[in-house]
Amino acid sequence: MLEPLREEHVFAQVTLDHFGAPTWPNGADWAPDAIYKELKTKSDYRLTIPVENS
Repeated sequence: MLEPLREEHVFAQVTLDHFGAPTWPNGADWAPDAIYKELKTKSDYRLTIPVENS
């Protein structure tokens, strides 16, 4: 189910479901907490939060 997502044109078809989870037309989806956990295990993980100047 995830293999087709390696193709850029398929991956680009992502939408967010009513919970905010990314989903694709083929039924693939990822829970936001699983994405966060996966990213945190990467040594080069960086979270950048834009800050607006007022």
